[in-house]
Amino acid sequence: MGPSATDLADIASFPGATSISIRGSVGCLDGGLSVLRVQRTTERLELIDCDITDAALEVINQLESLRHLDLSFCNRISSTAVGSLGRLPNLETLTLNWCYDVSDAAFDRRGAFPAMKRLSLWSLEDLTDIGMCAIANMPRLERLELPEFAHITDEGLGALATRATRLRELRLVHVPVTDAGLLTLAQHSRLARLAIDECSGVTDSAISEYRRLNPQCQVVLGAIL
Repeated sequence: MGPSATDLADIASFPGATSISIRGSVGCLDGGLSVLRVQRTTERLELIDCDITDAALEVINQLESLRHLDLSFCNRISSTAVGSLGRLPNLETLTLNWCYDVSDAAFDRRGAFPAMKRLSLWSLEDLTDIGMCAIANMPRLERLELPEFAHITDEGLGALATRATRLRELRLVHVPVTDAGLLTLAQHSRLARLAIDECSGVTDSAISEYRRLNPQCQVVLGAIL
């Protein structure tokens, strides 16, 4: 493991940093993040609750070794800029929790996110079945934490069930899926863990049937996967 960095001064001091974590920035970081251009070995980048815009993502897009990226609470980034990250060849984990302006358009590029394994989308309320169908085409996806209050229906859940063949962990919270969608998931997926909570269209009997059809799956009745 190489050196890590926790602020912009550290990044400048350690051009070989493999892990960079900055939380709660004061003032826009876009200009300062230009120092990332010299980082050719960075594998993990956390910019949590930072004041960044699409300009910062243009810089991040040059980090071809990047495997893990957390942009939680970065509320000034657009779907278009997030979608451009889909070109990163080694990106396995992407966390976009509470990035409220990110929607379906972030995932609509064919062939994007080829290495993606873990995707976390808490509170992306504008996500719909369109985005779900695109996400379902990520060939290596193993873990998906879907946003609460999103416009995701049985159609989107069906796409996951039939296309995301490597999916093993799924979070469903406060989305308008029904018993039919859950049973489609039961018949086609091979989940190891399912967290389900506040889905008013899903009955206890459907959850019991899901458990019967998928005894290998640990079903958690709560919001945390």
